[in-house]
Amino acid sequence: MAVNISLNFDSCLTPSTYYTYQKYYIHGLRSPRGVSCGMMPFSSKVLAYLKDVNVGGVNWVWGAIAKINTNKRSVKSDHVGRYSITLASQQIKFAIDDADGRGIRDKEALDWCDIYFKANKWPDRDYPKKVFPIVSGNGKLDPDKIGLIKGRRHMEKKVDLVYMSKLWSRPDCFENIIEHQVRIFEALAEIDCTKHLRAVVLKESQDELTAYLKRLDAAGVEWSNSWGNITSSVFWDNLAEAKVVFQRSGNHHCMSWRMTDLLCMGACIVMDKSPYPQWPVPLEQDKHFAACDCGFSPDYAIPPKEQYKNIRKVIEALLNDPQAQHRYQKHCRDYFDLHASPQQVAAYILDTLKSEVVAV
Repeated sequence: MAVNISLNFDSCLTPSTYYTYQKYYIHGLRSPRGVSCGMMPFSSKVLAYLKDVNVGGVNWVWGAIAKINTNKRSVKSDHVGRYSITLASQQIKFAIDDADGRGIRDKEALDWCDIYFKANKWPDRDYPKKVFPIVSGNGKLDPDKIGLIKGRRHMEKKVDLVYMSKLWSRPDCFENIIEHQVRIFEALAEIDCTKHLRAVVLKESQDELTAYLKRLDAAGVEWSNSWGNITSSVFWDNLAEAKVVFQRSGNHHCMSWRMTDLLCMGACIVMDKSPYPQWPVPLEQDKHFAACDCGFSPDYAIPPKEQYKNIRKVIEALLNDPQAQHRYQKHCRDYFDLHASPQQVAAYILDTLKSEVVAV
């Protein structure tokens, strides 16, 4: 029997954003044989297609249609997809919250649905029983791009260390977040190895970051106002050609979308600290990534300066141990294939709905 799933756009304020945050899951839900994943209303199905083929003006048109629609809409809903599915003759409603924060992004969606899948779900936080973890899928990836990333799994490692990151912050804890990011770059710059370090600074933020940019200059860290000529293909090449790729937790303590890319290509990942969120099958420290015990506390306190020396110790130890690099690479590839690919995430969604709703 065919299974029909529908993503409803009637609650979001910015449909193009809503679609981007759900695309990874849509790709997965369309992959099993006998399963279709459509969109409601029909106009959103058409506009999603036009967006996928890069027709200009789609975002504006989509937003304009949303504004004249009388449905109640909220910016919080832009990160939380609302889906309907019929399983075993039972109508089930589920939501997928791909927001970065640890809290429930859309409480109205939580009340509406039977199951609420939450990316960046913290295991020690008290959530309603209907809340389940889910992989934070990179909405910029499609099956073709995933294939291109997988094709880089065995590229020759031409550089020891790569770290490229946007230098940005949240208004409520600006100083701590920026300071942490700059200290990471300074610590990485001190490591005696071949490396590619780049900080990207939004032009409108450059003036308020002047003192920090001087520190990057002093450390020899390249920075720019944009990614410049670094296309997605060049970016993936840089990551795939590195023996070690540094990755920090996001500014909301989240598991960033880039983690999906790194797992897919099978990178040897070093993180500032073990992430607070957990996916349905948790990523394990010293198996899927090495950690430096040098990250934010839950309330955004930053570590003492001495603790940033851990970054150098961990990376130098890995660079001197090729076998350990290969183990991390294999575990990451395996994790993506078994747990984090769109197809496997979709299988997890359907299995959870069957076991937690249909079987009850």
